[in-house]
Amino acid sequence: VIHYTQADNIEGDKMVLRGKDIEKVVPERATLGMAYMPASDVRRLNTQTPDSMGYDIHEALKKLTEAVGGNVTDYVCERLQWSRAEIEERLFAEQVDAVALAIYNHEARGQAMIIGDQTGIGKGRVASSMIRYAIVHGLIPVYCTENAGLFSDNYRDLVDIGCGDLKPFIINQSTSGQTDARIKVLNDNDEFVVVHTPITDKKQREKIFAGKELPKGFDYVLTTYSQLSSALKKTKDGDAPGSDFDKFEFLKRLAPKAFFIFDESHNISGSKAVVTKWWEANAQVELGGSNQFYCFNTLS
Repeated sequence: VIHYTQADNIEGDKMVLRGKDIEKVVPERATLGMAYMPASDVRRLNTQTPDSMGYDIHEALKKLTEAVGGNVTDYVCERLQWSRAEIEERLFAEQVDAVALAIYNHEARGQAMIIGDQTGIGKGRVASSMIRYAIVHGLIPVYCTENAGLFSDNYRDLVDIGCGDLKPFIINQSTSGQTDARIKVLNDNDEFVVVHTPITDKKQREKIFAGKELPKGFDYVLTTYSQLSSALKKTKDGDAPGSDFDKFEFLKRLAPKAFFIFDESHNISGSKAVVTKWWEANAQVELGGSNQFYCFNTLS
């Protein structure tokens, strides 16, 4: 058990940071971790952070708190249009901090944010909160992940934050096997029930991908990275793009008003890839990552 010396004026069990008190949160003996002191004042998970990063993390939270007017929780409530009671029910303090940082980076800096929390801290709830944020502010959330099985995880996270009514447009089309893109949940009888299914009609999909808008009745886009794996490759005859090009063009048209969320994004980084652009004869581009990374980087 690691014991920590805490700031003298921390209020009850809320553990709110107060300026230079950050420097007082130190381990009583040498360790590799230190207590994470949330900027948000809702219930917390009592997580730790590497002590070599602790000072910089808490300094960043202090600057964030000052930048958003002194109360991170109220800032997130306002931006997500939640009441204090709703946010306290749906998110822990560590998650509120992450959402606040993501929103602030987007709005004030025009930047993205990487979440590198360990398992169990609630990255899924943070990502789902950003889906709500995008919708509230008139943007189209595009949630990208590694495999279709994770679509159901995303749905459960949305339910947990009170947004289970949001309907996804699923780019994938399979309804069976390892690539099954249907969203399923367990009912009270421990049986899987399908709550959302992709559109499989070929003509309907072609019409949607040729359009410029998210289809009516849908709130956000769900896709796996593999859906764009051949988007910028030549076909065998060399005169046409790869089979995924229509999906790429569809997302490209949505991109100016889209908000991209990349789950398990490290899986598309790759080491090196070569893309042969179908529209340029014999033109090859060597990339610093995978073909999928190149496509999604082009979109976002």
